[in-house]
Amino acid sequence: MRVHTTLAAIAALAVSTAAFASPAASGSHRFHADFPGKTTVSSASTGPVTRRTESCRVGSMLYVVRTFTVPESLARTATKKQTLLDTVRKGTLSKLHGKVVSETNVTVSGKPGRVMFIALPNVRFHAMIKSLIDGNRIYEVIVIHPNDRGSMVAAANFLNSAKLTTGTVTLTKK
Repeated sequence: MRVHTTLAAIAALAVSTAAFASPAASGSHRFHADFPGKTTVSSASTGPVTRRTESCRVGSMLYVVRTFTVPESLARTATKKQTLLDTVRKGTLSKLHGKVVSETNVTVSGKPGRVMFIALPNVRFHAMIKSLIDGNRIYEVIVIHPNDRGSMVAAANFLNSAKLTTGTVTLTKK
């Protein structure tokens, strides 16, 4: 019962409107990404789950990093980690009203993660998302961008700038 309540809390935070109004994750959150401009930060809690969001809007692009902190018991096993990634994906898709075009499980600095390309209802825009679990934290790097080559390159550069503060995040397929 407690696991379902916590997963519901993660989903609720993932679909929260505040998540895209002023999104997060760096500094004491053991994570860094190269935002292209000044960021805004917000935080929220639902039950035992907290979310910190940092975002930056430049032109028609939105750059977001969200950090979810969950009870350690939920992130102990590989199965539980995949369940957490599934829950975050479900909440993000619900908020964006998007459809997964491609999804790849990855290992990021030895940590389980996922990279997704999402088609949004406005066909001129897409979202690129990289998720990672490190201990009891889930990091979600999101870029919402126009469907043109220059924007896709800028989005990929932002996702690739994502780093754990203990080292560079590199992607390798599982």
